[in-house]
Amino acid sequence: GLEAVKSTVSMLHPAALLGQRRVERWMRDLCGRGVRVLIVTSEGDLSLKEIARHFGSEEERLDSIRGVTRVSLPNAD
Repeated sequence: GLEAVKSTVSMLHPAALLGQRRVERWMRDLCGRGVRVLIVTSEGDLSLKEIARHFGSEEERLDSIRGVTRVSLPNAD
């Protein structure tokens, strides 16, 4: 329930409504400086909800950032 509230509040924040997504902007700035980012997740990992909250449920905005690689490891702890 708390994750749903956080996601809703995050999406309704004035900056988000104006297209100014802070975490996404930070990631784009970081990768724009040539930094390569590896994101490792696992099925059911809470980080998947965080990624969806900041980059959209389809994660296309995250996938559009050059320099970001995502890997999903089954049964990772």
